[in-house]
Parts: sequence; structure tokens; C-alpha cells
Amino acid sequence: LHDLEWRSGWFCKCLGALFNFSSHGSLLTVLLMSLTRAYKISNAFSHGIALNKVYVASVILALINLAHSVIPIVELEQVQNMFRSQIRFSEQTPFIMDDFGNVSHIYRIYSGYFGQDLAHQKGLYSMMEDLR
Repeated sequence: LHDLEWRSGWFCKCLGALFNFSSHGSLLTVLLMSLTRAYKISNAFSHGIALNKVYVASVILALINLAHSVIPIVELEQVQNMFRSQIRFSEQTPFIMDDFGNVSHIYRIYSGYFGQDLAHQKGLYSMMEDLR
């Protein structure tokens, strides 16, 4: 009942940004550790990596991660339209976009498999179910 209120509220946006930051942060940390290990293996006889280079790389990755997490929730229309889709959920058409761009293409494919007459009798969701 309160799905739209919840998804458009600040608390949901903050939890989403926090989740995004933490999950991608651990992925980037594993990436940095793997790159460091690969460098150490390929340069086994060198003195090693200076600790300040690791700190700088960690800070840069954290800033990129923070920007990647926060930009989608910024209240600018130009930014929000990059991350917003027209996908909606209802009982008739779950996860079908309101402005579905390739409806004519789906009709052509369906007509090729099941015939022209049947394609005009069925709805978009039913045709996609049959094609699956």
C-alpha cells in the first residue's frame, strides 16, 4: 500500500546509497588487493609498493565509489532521468515498461511463430509469456 511512498522517500534512497557504497566498496577493495598482489608477483625482486601509494589508490577508489553511490539520488532532473526507467509493476503487466519501444518488433516475432490472427488477439504480456 505504501510502496510508492517508501520508494520515493529519503530513507529508502539513503539505504540504497549505503548498500551501493558498501557492496561496491568491498568489490573495489578486493580489486585493489588483487592488483597489488599481481604487481608484487610480477615484480618479485623489487622493493615493493610504497604504503602511501596504496593509501592514495584507496582514497581515489573510495571517492569514485561514493560518487557512484550518491549521484543516482541527487535531486537534479538531468541526473535522475539517467537512472530512472518507466518500468512499473501491476498484476496485468509485471515489469513491462509503459513506453515499450519495440512492441511492433514483438508482434512481428510472435506472428512468425504463432500466426498473424493470434497475435492480434493476445496482449503484450501474454505474447511475451508465449515467446519465453
